[in-house]
Parts: sequence; structure tokens; C-alpha cells
Amino acid sequence: MPENVFRPIKKGKIINNAISATLDNGQILHGWENISITKNLDAIAHGFSMDITDKWRQIGEKWVLKPGAKITIRVGDELFLTGFIDALNSNLSSTSRKVSISGRSLAGDLVDCSTKDKSEFNDISLTQLTRQLIAPFNIKVSAKTSVGDNFTKFSIEQGDTIFDTLERAARLRAVMFISNGAGNIEIVRAGTTKTFSELHQGVNIISGTSAFNNSDRFSEYTVKGQSQGTDSILSGKQASAPVGTAKDNGIARFRPMVIVASGNVDDGKARTRAQWEASVRAAKGASLSIQTQDWRQENGEFWDINELVHVHAGHLGVNDDFLISGLSFTKGLGAGTLTNFTLVRKDAFNPQPVIEKKADPVSILGPLNSVDKTKSGSTGNIGSNTSRRFQTATPE
Repeated sequence: MPENVFRPIKKGKIINNAISATLDNGQILHGWENISITKNLDAIAHGFSMDITDKWRQIGEKWVLKPGAKITIRVGDELFLTGFIDALNSNLSSTSRKVSISGRSLAGDLVDCSTKDKSEFNDISLTQLTRQLIAPFNIKVSAKTSVGDNFTKFSIEQGDTIFDTLERAARLRAVMFISNGAGNIEIVRAGTTKTFSELHQGVNIISGTSAFNNSDRFSEYTVKGQSQGTDSILSGKQASAPVGTAKDNGIARFRPMVIVASGNVDDGKARTRAQWEASVRAAKGASLSIQTQDWRQENGEFWDINELVHVHAGHLGVNDDFLISGLSFTKGLGAGTLTNFTLVRKDAFNPQPVIEKKADPVSILGPLNSVDKTKSGSTGNIGSNTSRRFQTATPE
């Protein structure tokens, strides 16, 4: 067997970062190449793609990898992903063939599919609503945070996917959905737990890019909705006038946005939605992309999304905590084992009445004249849309 084949077990011991894939018939496959596993806070399903070179299969033996097959991916002894193979491609040469598979965790079906049964729910919590919608897909949900009050009334909009529906409900409660290794989903808020390791230029950062874009940010957010009236609660003008507002002081000029909320909202829910919109748009307006060697921190734990990591990168002008909003774990012949981070401001996804300018990463950037331009490739001045990039090392 070639030396580049990754085996999870050697002499009875599990090898760190060795990739194994278990099919629903219990068969375990290894020898994977060009592996990529992605996790993102704004995507309920995790993704994967992997190649395997088929040199040793006996002629006539059926190939076990098929689109639609359930698959469990482990890294060492860590359960990383449970899902389905979406696509399979095969390339033939004179000596072997390479099979490539890609897919998503179980929640991928929630992204694709719609509900065909009940379309309206009364006096129901976000957790209960989620549980009812995902039950036919054999996916479980757990709330890792408070989900707020019950929805008095919640309607499913025709044509929306299940994730569209859940995301719309989550915005009204300022929470998010993420998948765990078993394929089930969790309801969370922006994380406050700090990682064990930090990201340091010249230590463990291979390359990095900072990008700032204010085109989707606004100075004021107003959310308007319609609250269903009853004889004893609201009627007439009162029932049709829920309004919530939020401000982003990181935007100096006048840029208002008005959003009409769907569903049944009151002033409080409209205010939460406005604050959520301001927070998310501010978060997406400033991001860092960092690449490091290995998938693990110094204490042996894997990096994970929704945690705070301290970044010290002088060439990017940052020395602060950032929220890990996305991770891409890759492993390939010649490229080594790499982790690619997508980082956003630490107050991202944390609803606030006012987004303060002093918390804006672009406001604390270091001066460009302190950057070694032979390494950073820095171009232009800092403005509403700008970026910086550097590369310090080449992975082994």
C-alpha cells in the first residue's frame, strides 16, 4: 500500500487527523486524498468533498460509494460529520481510477426540501416548531440557549424550504442553527468561549487577508410588522403599527433601510429583528481570512466555529478577538493539513440598539506605512471598501 494512504488505525492506535468514512452498511473506507470539510455559522449544513484512488479493488466487485448513501466521517476518533453523499465523479487512467465524492451533513435536506403538511402553528416555541418540521428527516434539535417566548402565531410561506422557514423564525429570536458531528442541529447564540490557542503572524499564521466592505451596511434600520389584534389585546391602528429600530454608528453618512417583517410581530420582536439585522450586516462588512497548519489547537482540540480567537497580525493591522464564523479543513498530497478561518468582529450576531463605531475593526487598523510591502502585497488606502493580504510561509 502506498505511504500516502491515510489509515485511522496503526498497531491498535488511532492516528491524529487520519480520515475514515463509514457507510450505512458498516463498511469503513480510508485512503482518502484531497479532503475538504467546511463549517459555517450561516449554513445549517456542513459540507465535505474527498477523493480516493481505486487501485486495489478486485475486477467485478461492486463499488460501494453511491449518491444518496449515508456516510459518517471521523478524523482520528472524533466524529466530524454525519450526512449523505450528494455527488460522485469518476476519472479513469491507464493504471487506476480516482473517485471523488461530495455531500453535506443531514441538515442538507432541510436546505433543499419544503414541508407539505401543516402551514400554520399557534402558541409554539422555536424549539417545538423546529422539532415538528425536521422530524420526518430523522434529525433531532437541541437548544443550547434561551429561545425566547412562544410564537403566538407562525405561518409557513408557500414555496419556502424548511431552512428558509427556520431561519426566518430564528431572526425574530436572534439565534442561529448549526449542525453537530452526529448530524443533528443545535440552536445557539454568538459564542463567548475563547479558544485555547491564538493566531499569531510569524508563529502559526501561514497567510491572511482582511476585507472591509460597507456597501450592505446602513446607518439606520427600521423594521415594521403587523401584529394580529384580538378583542382584548390589540385592534385597529395599534395592531398594524409595530416598529423596531437600530443604528450602526460605523456608517457616518445617512443610509436608512426599512424592512417589512413577515409573520406576527410586536414592537419587541420588531426591535430584536432590527438589532439583529444591524449586527449581522456589520459583521459581514468586516472579515479576516486566515490559514494555519494542522486542524488542532495546541491542546489537541480541533478548531471549531462560534468561538472567539485572538488574532495578532500586524500586516493586517489587527490585534483583537474575532468570532470564528467559518472553517475549512483541508488535507491533500503536497499541500499538507491546513485550516482556513473566516473571522468576523467579536460582537457579530449579538443584537444591540446601537452598533458602536469604536468596535468596528476598520477603526483600529494599524498604519499602512508599518507594513512590509514586500511581504504583504498591500494596496490602496483604508476606506469603505478595502483589503489587505500577506503570506509568511509555504506549508510543507
